[in-house]
Amino acid sequence: MRDRIDQRIDYNELAEAFALNSRYISQIFKLNTGYSLKESITRLRLERAVTLLTETPLSVSEIADTLGFTDIYHFSKLFKVHNNVAPSAYRYHLKPSNPIF
Repeated sequence: MRDRIDQRIDYNELAEAFALNSRYISQIFKLNTGYSLKESITRLRLERAVTLLTETPLSVSEIADTLGFTDIYHFSKLFKVHNNVAPSAYRYHLKPSNPIF
């Protein structure tokens, strides 16, 4: 999943690949990781967002779109919950001339 996080992940296709029900796969994920399949995918996307913010000139909107978020406000909210800072502030504070908080 980590290698394909920039692509749309269809739970049903994933379930078919393992010949299992998508709910069952989510339960297995939760049992083994503490997170549902949806939560795991969201966490991977947010980790990828950090990489894209630090290594590319893509705008926050472009990053959200690249990672499959349909709403930039939802993406920004999730990013802030996950990283304790908004994506634009995260990028701004990474510049060498700007001290981190």
